Amino acid sequence: MAKVVKSDGKLALGLPEQIVQRLKLKENDELALSELRPGGYIISKKGEQILSEVREEKGELGEKELGVVRKLESVKFSERTPRRISELLSSAEKRVLDGLVENGIIKLFRSVKYREGVYNIPKRIYELARAVKGEKREKMEKAEEKKQERKPAAVDSDDPEQILEQRGYLIVERERDVKAISDRLYRKVKNGEIMGVRGFDKRFYLARKGFYSALSERIERAMKGKKAQSVREIAEQAKVKEDECAVVLNLMREEGEVLEKKKGVYQLA
Repeated sequence: MAKVVKSDGKLALGLPEQIVQRLKLKENDELALSELRPGGYIISKKGEQILSEVREEKGELGEKELGVVRKLESVKFSERTPRRISELLSSAEKRVLDGLVENGIIKLFRSVKYREGVYNIPKRIYELARAVKGEKREKMEKAEEKKQERKPAAVDSDDPEQILEQRGYLIVERERDVKAISDRLYRKVKNGEIMGVRGFDKRFYLARKGFYSALSERIERAMKGKKAQSVREIAEQAKVKEDECAVVLNLMREEGEVLEKKKGVYQLA
């Protein structure tokens, strides 16, 4: 049975161990209380509560639907036009997107600026996709950590694909090398396997999608609630290498998740 206790001058609800294990709870997790009837409530994890509400209002959202939402999320809002999205989705995914639009889950926003229209993800659906994505990121992060443990510290190769495969990231110093590397990796960049961006320091940063997903979550946690910090400070707190941190921070900046307040100094957006 759950018991109400006093902690730091506030009342807290102590949950039985079997419930903690069943919900896979850990310290600082957010719980949602939903009123079932007067005096009766349902406790659920935040992401699961969002999922429940979305299902109740919009119907079942499965992995296929969430996969399409995540693909939309990966494209900048201003570029999320039907033509652009059509190039990214398979025929099956296009049918899923049509269903999401028809059911009002995804909106096609039009204005003077966006005459063709751009797909808009409502906040509720965005939060749901992020909640599910967070669980997957945690699993990917653990898998990436194990993979990194088995990798050599240095890579004796001039082949960018081999470096990306072994390290998970690549920093290109010379601009004249960028075109050759871009041509070789074009297909992988286009289908989302590899992410890349030019930094304000004129260097080019590349990373495999799995590498980025694993480290960005850890770096975001290290930066949460803190003022702008240098790459070195963030790397130390996130317990990652400084080069790895620089790559991920530049990609997070491109994704709109962090702000580069000045050269090499970052803060969560």
